[in-house]
Amino acid sequence: RDWSSDVCSSDLNLKVRQALSMAIDRQELVEFLLQGYGKPAVVFPTFPGMPGYDEAWQTANAVKFDPVAAKKLLAEAGYPNGFAFTLTMAPGMAAADGEIAQQVAADLAKIGVKVEIRSMSVPQFFTNLSRATFDTDAFNMAWPSDPNLDALRPLRIHSCLRREPFYCDESIMPKI
Repeated sequence: RDWSSDVCSSDLNLKVRQALSMAIDRQELVEFLLQGYGKPAVVFPTFPGMPGYDEAWQTANAVKFDPVAAKKLLAEAGYPNGFAFTLTMAPGMAAADGEIAQQVAADLAKIGVKVEIRSMSVPQFFTNLSRATFDTDAFNMAWPSDPNLDALRPLRIHSCLRREPFYCDESIMPKI
């Protein structure tokens, strides 16, 4: 079965996305792979001092690590045995990104999701990024909000506004 047609279509399966998010132990990533430097990303990657940052909202909407609930959501979404997808990355673009990708893959494997990690050079990664020519289901990318602290920049970059969009959902454009 081609899960990508279900998960990556304009009618994204919210339960699948929630399950994947809940299956990742962000605290462990920060504590062990980043040696305690940083804070786990919770909802929207803004931080104190950025326009729009609201700590109460971030805390109230934080994704909780819960692999049992994640596995249940995946089953409810029609994937009781999980699925497989590819993640393409250019190791070295962010701190411990290769190790983080491996740990995320290990976390997702615990709920039945198999992640094949593919590596490429940084120049090839940026070529694929600029041309929207990735032959993959997912790719890593540092959240490009700095140095200008524009938290909406990534939403614009990865939207219908892009010359060659990866994904375009006209219904969310008014919010962007």
